[in-house]
Amino acid sequence: MCFKRLFYTPLLEIVTLSLSLCLSLCLSLSLSLKLSLKLSLKLSLSQTLSQTLSQTLSLAMTLAETMNGEVISADKCHIFRELQVGLDKVPPAARTAPCHFVDTHYLNEHFNAGDFAEAATDLCQHIHEQGKTPIILGDSVFYLKTLFTGVNRTPRRDPAQEAELRAELADQPWSAAVERLAEVDPQTAAVILPNDWARLLRCIVIHRMTGKTVADFVPEPPNIEFRKVYLNPPRDMLHDNLVARCERIVDRGLVEETIALMPDYLEQDSRLSRLLGYQEALAYLAEFWFSQDPKSTAHKRKAFRRLLFALYRSHRRAAAQQLRYFRSTPDFYPLEYDAHGDPVEILELIQEFYQTGALPKHVAGDQNPLPTQPPRDVHWSLYQEDQNVDDKIADVQAALLMHGQKHNWPVELFQDDEPEVQATTHVSRRANRFAARQAEYKRRR
Repeated sequence: MCFKRLFYTPLLEIVTLSLSLCLSLCLSLSLSLKLSLKLSLKLSLSQTLSQTLSQTLSLAMTLAETMNGEVISADKCHIFRELQVGLDKVPPAARTAPCHFVDTHYLNEHFNAGDFAEAATDLCQHIHEQGKTPIILGDSVFYLKTLFTGVNRTPRRDPAQEAELRAELADQPWSAAVERLAEVDPQTAAVILPNDWARLLRCIVIHRMTGKTVADFVPEPPNIEFRKVYLNPPRDMLHDNLVARCERIVDRGLVEETIALMPDYLEQDSRLSRLLGYQEALAYLAEFWFSQDPKSTAHKRKAFRRLLFALYRSHRRAAAQQLRYFRSTPDFYPLEYDAHGDPVEILELIQEFYQTGALPKHVAGDQNPLPTQPPRDVHWSLYQEDQNVDDKIADVQAALLMHGQKHNWPVELFQDDEPEVQATTHVSRRANRFAARQAEYKRRR
C-alpha cells in the first residue's frame, strides 16, 4: 500500500534497530531476519519491553504495542501469500499489531526493491503523521539499501525484451555475454559476479530502452535520517541456531510446501527456484526423487541429510553476507546480544543511542567475521536419529504420490525399490492404520 505525500515535511530523525539474519537465527527467531526499529523524535523509550523473544516478528509486534507503532516488513519474500513454512512465518492470529507488506502479493506478481522503497517511505511518512512509530522488519539487504539511499529510477522491467535477449544469448557462454555487456556498460561488466544472468540481462535491456547505463540513474535519498543498530551474537550461538532453524523448517514441512507450489510456480527463471530454502528443496526433489536414483532406505536417508546440509550451508552464507554488510556500513552500530540478554536492557541501550547517537564500546558483541564455508561435521538434534528421518521422508513421499497422481507426474519414480521394505515403510503403515480405522468405523455403524 502506497501513500502519497500531500505536503513537504521537514527531515525526520529516525532510530533504527536491526536484527540481522545471524542474530535472528541465533535466537531461534523467525526468518524475519532483520528488525529495523524507527523511532520518531517525540517517542518516549522509558516503557518496558516484553520478555518474549521467541521470534523476530513477535518481537516487532511487542515493540509496536509498547511504542504505539506499526510494522513494515522489508523481507522480499514475506509479501507472498503462498510462502509460509519456508519463511517460518508467525501465524496471522499472533500478529497483534498492524503489519504491512506481509501476505499481500502472489508469487507471480511483480514487486521489487524500488516498489518497496517508494511505498515504505510514503508509509513511514503516513505512520509518523499519525503520531505512531514505524517498525521496519526484514532480511533483504538490497531492499534496505534501496530504502536508505533512495530509489534508482531505472525503467520497469520489460519481460518481452528480456525474453528476446535471453534467447539471443542462449547458446553463448558467460564470457561472451559479459563481452556483450561491456559494449554498452563497461562499468557494470567490470564488477558483475560470475553467472549473474539476471543482472546482465537487466543492464543490457536498460541500455536498449534508454540508451543509458545503470550508473546514469542516480537515486534520490529519502527525507529521513536513519540511526541503525544491529544485534550482534556470539558465533557459536549463531551456528547452533542456524542448525536449529534448518531442522525446524524441514520438520514443519518445507519440502511438502515446495511440492504443493511446483505445479503453479515452477517454470524457467521462476522466483520460487531462487528463494532461500525453496531452492535447496527443489534441488533435493529434482536430484533424487525425480531422478532414476535407487529409492532404498539408505539412499533416501543419505539424500535427506544432504538436503539438511545444503540448507545449513545456504543460510550460513546468507548470514555471512549480512554480517559483512553491517560491518562495512559506517552508520550501523553493533549491539551485543546472547541467550541471556535482557530485552529491557536492550531497550535502555536503544534509548541511550537515540539520545546520544553512540553506544558504549562494551556492547559491541562478537566482532569476528563468520566464515562462509560451514564446518564439515554438523550435529543435528532432531534428525540425528534415523527414525525421525524416516518419518519425515515418509511425509515427503506421501506428498509426492498425492500431487503426482493429481498432476500426472511419474509416480513410479517415487516408489520404494525394496519390496520387503515396501510393506513396512511408514507410508504403508500409515495407510494400513487409516484403513483399519475406516473398517472399525464401518463395523461400529
